[in-house]
Amino acid sequence: MHIARVALDVPLPTLFDYTVEEGTVIAAGQRVVVPFGRKHRVGVVMECATSTQVSPQRIKAVTQVLPDSAPLSAQLLGLLRFCSDYYRYPIGQTVLSVLPTRLRSDQPVTIKAVLSYRLSASGAALDLDSFPKRKVVQRRILVKLTEQPCNLAQIKALSATAGAQLKALMLAGWVESFASTPDRDPSPQSSDGTTSHSTKLAHNASQVAGYPASERGGEREKQFLTLAHTLAGEQQLAVDSITQASGYACFLLHGITGSGKTEVYVHLMHHVLQLCPEPGRRGGGQALLLVPEINLTPQLENYFRSRFPDVNLVSLHSGLSEGERLHNWQQAQTGAAQIVLGTRLAVFAELPRLALIIVDEEHDSSYKQQDGLRYSARDVAIFRANQHRVPIVLGSATPSLESYHNAQSGRYRMLKLSGRALAEARLPTVRCINTTQTVLHHGISENLLREIEQRIARGEQSLMFINRRGYAPVLMCTGCGWLSGCKHCAGKMVLHLKDQRLRCHHCGYQIRVPHACPSCGNAALHPVGSGTQRVESVLQERFPEARILRVDRDSTRNKRAWKTMREQIHANQVDILVGTQMLA
Repeated sequence: MHIARVALDVPLPTLFDYTVEEGTVIAAGQRVVVPFGRKHRVGVVMECATSTQVSPQRIKAVTQVLPDSAPLSAQLLGLLRFCSDYYRYPIGQTVLSVLPTRLRSDQPVTIKAVLSYRLSASGAALDLDSFPKRKVVQRRILVKLTEQPCNLAQIKALSATAGAQLKALMLAGWVESFASTPDRDPSPQSSDGTTSHSTKLAHNASQVAGYPASERGGEREKQFLTLAHTLAGEQQLAVDSITQASGYACFLLHGITGSGKTEVYVHLMHHVLQLCPEPGRRGGGQALLLVPEINLTPQLENYFRSRFPDVNLVSLHSGLSEGERLHNWQQAQTGAAQIVLGTRLAVFAELPRLALIIVDEEHDSSYKQQDGLRYSARDVAIFRANQHRVPIVLGSATPSLESYHNAQSGRYRMLKLSGRALAEARLPTVRCINTTQTVLHHGISENLLREIEQRIARGEQSLMFINRRGYAPVLMCTGCGWLSGCKHCAGKMVLHLKDQRLRCHHCGYQIRVPHACPSCGNAALHPVGSGTQRVESVLQERFPEARILRVDRDSTRNKRAWKTMREQIHANQVDILVGTQMLA
């Protein structure tokens, strides 16, 4: 008897046994449809066996094996088992919760073909010297495609209007698209049988790393090795320490603000993309970069695309549509995606050639999931690095106490960046104001308001950082001292005045603002403390002519909001910025 032990999305801490018909090929990690009660559910096969303790009369058969996606790897299944056991959450709900939504249904899914673009026969015959100079973006696209075929993301990295200009080139017949579906081990041969440009770079880099200078041929290797910017002493020491590590090692990169931690990340990825993790395996390694805030992902994605224009980079976060998330997940699972950038859920992405994990701002509380499977993405990333025997870098200017202690005790390796990346940069002058000896306007000192007024007069910008969103951290009754506590957790309900709601930022519970005190009936309820919304209203009242912009999780909920705000800031269309840690 062939038995499949299946994980189902039900709140029970067990696997369910089903029989497999003769001739049906099934393996651990495959998605299946099985009967459960009066319904059919999608599950994941965790293991196969030849016997079961369930009586033959009670055991049911697998209804359908879904072959439309690759099975989950044994390493990912092991990671999910660990999370289920460590965080005390049902195994079935743990496994299904990390999959893209479309993989949790029995509807067929397909691995999308990767659409790329190349010059047509007429486009290859074009004389770029005689091409109209006013069509700057089209010229850039043609030059890029002259070097190698590119996907849409690589072309869009050239300009904000590159998508529209690409369509114009295709209508003119100079550019054509072609589709290819990547397999799990991407071949170094392109569709026409020639070695692709990115594979040449990886091959050349490995040749440079493995042979003496006298045996290195051509200028291609020199170009590849000078792609990145020059590092300062401490930066170079950090990169060397991490790249020379053998197997698993956890590094705490403790660098002050502006010390160039991102540049260290770029060099580490540059090194990883050249690796050949297994003998006879083609293609470089994969890098996973975790960031705490979803709104920072597009900004960082654009930056890394500009630094790695020939690399397939995908993002994974909750702001993607179902189709986008499935496509990016499949790109990572097949190994086509060389860099995966995402928030905490990206820690569960399937990466067959994982060679490096980076957790940026490792201290941030956003890495902790607060509902469902309550996990810390930073800790899961450390376990996964140990599981894959690869290095992991925890970067922060203000490390968490546990990470700092682990680095001090020798469990992690401490790497410090004590100076600014730019030699001419200097740390700012910091002045502390004793708020007990000055006049305060809703928590803002008169000294600060005068300084802001001077900056506005000089046409300069001011940034006010306050790590509390909402209008006020708590609502209080002046009669009995009642505070707006959350009934589901130990947190306080934060006042959001604009939509008249009290919200708990810890568990998500929310209610409407009460008209009177729930304890004594007193109508005199007053907000205590200041959040970003209150600071914004105070500044608008004090500086009615000033252009004020609030940047926090509430004001950047829309997909394009943060991008629009950044453009306003860079265009000097804002006088005062008020925001949380995300803005800092």
